[in-house]
Amino acid sequence: MNSEKLTEFIVKLKKDKKIALIIFTAILGMLLILFSGTPSEKTEKASESKTEEMIEWEEKLQKLLSAVEGAGRVKVMITYETSDEEVFAYNKDESFRENEEKFSSDYILVENNGSETGLKLKTVYPEVKGVAVVCDGADDPVTKEQIISVISALFDISTKNISVVSAE
Repeated sequence: MNSEKLTEFIVKLKKDKKIALIIFTAILGMLLILFSGTPSEKTEKASESKTEEMIEWEEKLQKLLSAVEGAGRVKVMITYETSDEEVFAYNKDESFRENEEKFSSDYILVENNGSETGLKLKTVYPEVKGVAVVCDGADDPVTKEQIISVISALFDISTKNISVVSAE
């Protein structure tokens, strides 16, 4: 019975081209929405992945905290506000005429291995949002307080953004 309705529907579509075009356009639109991500989603996914620098910070902190007396085995995870941001040089041009202001800026390009790239001035590293530590010595209040103190001083973050828990 379902195949009869489907056949009947296809016959109607063949007769009425407007309906077929509307359905085709709707399906095409849904497919485009389904398979395309917005630029902001792609940017968010890129910022979620940790850079080598961020991983190095976690490793350095893990090594430092394992040196705290009584800490034992230590695992660390650092969360950040944003990802790295690169700052490029640019020329800024301002002109003022009667009742008219004109601003323009152009990035300064340099040749690098046969291709042009922007002249990078610096990389701004993200601010640390929070730190989680799992270690053997977290049950000892003195060790826990020392770990929290080291992290707070190192990253200049509030102690409420630091979690230290005991390992299994």
